[in-house]
Amino acid sequence: MSIVLDCPTKGAMRFGCAQAGCPACLEALLQEHSGLVYWMVMHQAGRKTAYADLLQAGRIGLWRAILHYEVGRGSAFST
Repeated sequence: MSIVLDCPTKGAMRFGCAQAGCPACLEALLQEHSGLVYWMVMHQAGRKTAYADLLQAGRIGLWRAILHYEVGRGSAFST
């Protein structure tokens, strides 16, 4: 069985779509903003926590941030 992850929703509207349960929008946002996680992990690397653990914690944090982000508040997601 193949799962097709495709949704026509674009831009900031993806947040609402992902929050409503659209796996395609959630995956697109996770990929689009994964650079934030890598940037943070690189700044924390070398500490006592393993790189893979930091990366996983960062991905979970990104996932939670996407699900709770409020587009109407006027701030960019990356801030």
